[in-house]
Amino acid sequence: MSRIRADKLVNKNASGGPDLPLGATISGVVTATTFSGGFTGSGANLTNVPATSLTGTPNITVGTVGAGNVTSSGTVSAVTGSFSGNVSIGGTLTYDDVSNVDSVGLITARNGINVTAGVSTFAAATHQNAGTKVTGPYSANVTAMGANDVDCSAGNYFTKTITGATTFTFSNVPTSTAYIMTMEVTLNGSNAITWPTAVKWPADTAPTLTDGKTQLFTFVTDDGGTRWRANSSVDYVN
Repeated sequence: MSRIRADKLVNKNASGGPDLPLGATISGVVTATTFSGGFTGSGANLTNVPATSLTGTPNITVGTVGAGNVTSSGTVSAVTGSFSGNVSIGGTLTYDDVSNVDSVGLITARNGINVTAGVSTFAAATHQNAGTKVTGPYSANVTAMGANDVDCSAGNYFTKTITGATTFTFSNVPTSTAYIMTMEVTLNGSNAITWPTAVKWPADTAPTLTDGKTQLFTFVTDDGGTRWRANSSVDYVN
């Protein structure tokens, strides 16, 4: 077997590297600052290759990718993926099955959302174009009012005890959707309540209330609070 020992190999004109038309078999380690040309075979032993240096037509297949940033103009396919930090996606994320979803934007579920255990908590409005089916109990938060303003963004069930003449106001009413709320008002010293002018009672007559009793009022609006249709169940024994 012949052997060549040299510090540097160049072509005949000393203008670049030598041409190896039949290829080269190297049993040791090849260290290079750049790589140019087609690559065939397994890249299992390639190390320290920056992700920005990987290009291929049509595809690149790798085992594990460890990089600061990976940018793809096509499709990235993987059997599994593990991320210890955050993953930001500017477009649409399509997936078949996940355990947890934490999204700051809109989630569109084409075939619905199936919750098999635990409690579903929604801090903001949700929209279901095909309806919502609840097979178990449904519950909502009870909001105890401090002031006399009903903040509709806080929930759908409000409680308040009044001890004197009281004027209620409604704020942060959802728009472009119907909204229903219930107020549980306990009278303890006065039965004088003034409602917003947008509230409309059956026969345009507000209910007569008895001091010392608990009253239930239901309000419905479908125009962002321009008009409220109201109903009442009055004079429950405390």
